[in-house]
Amino acid sequence: MKLVAIFLILPLAFCESKNIEPIDLALPQAPAPRDLHQDLQDFADLIPTNQVIGIVLSYIITDREVQELYGYARSDEFKKLYERAITSEAVHDLVLLLESYNLPVIQTVNQIASLLSLPEYEPRNEDVINDLVKRPHQGVTGLVDDILRLLPREELIGLYVEKLLKSPEFRELHKNIASPVTARAAAKVIANQDVRRAYMELHRRGLNLFLISKQVVAYFLGMSM
Repeated sequence: MKLVAIFLILPLAFCESKNIEPIDLALPQAPAPRDLHQDLQDFADLIPTNQVIGIVLSYIITDREVQELYGYARSDEFKKLYERAITSEAVHDLVLLLESYNLPVIQTVNQIASLLSLPEYEPRNEDVINDLVKRPHQGVTGLVDDILRLLPREELIGLYVEKLLKSPEFRELHKNIASPVTARAAAKVIANQDVRRAYMELHRRGLNLFLISKQVVAYFLGMSM
């Protein structure tokens, strides 16, 4: 319950306890951003993502206090509290306001919620902010997207070109992979009934290799899906 108390006390830091003015629901006109996404990305680029993930995972595995917090955040008790909180009028008002500033609040909240198996935030006035909100991917698609975002795309492309130009061994590997022999062998695997049955079971559970291949190609071509 201490965690819940923090959430309840936190809003008091933003206002005088005796002179709380009601939120004006008339949304301010958002100025045309120079490139807000790029501004935010400039900050994000300073964060060593892989190291952060490594530290978080290390704490979850080895630190008892963090384990207890993580376990509670995934508990049914906290899920009920979270559902009540995100459906409150105060939260709806704040989210709508921040979205009017072109901040991807709903996307970010739902990405975090998905990691903790919490319900997705549903905007109250979805018709007002629908154009501003791009719902995050989920499941295997989201996992692939998240992994791809961690990859240094430009460096990988540059290294690939460099190896093609300078390494005879890499050129030979490239030639072999693209050869008719490899294509025929791959076709036989795809046609194999045992392989097809196994893949269909995985496909039913969200593993779509065709979609994943499109994600990978789109990523390296700098395209959005």
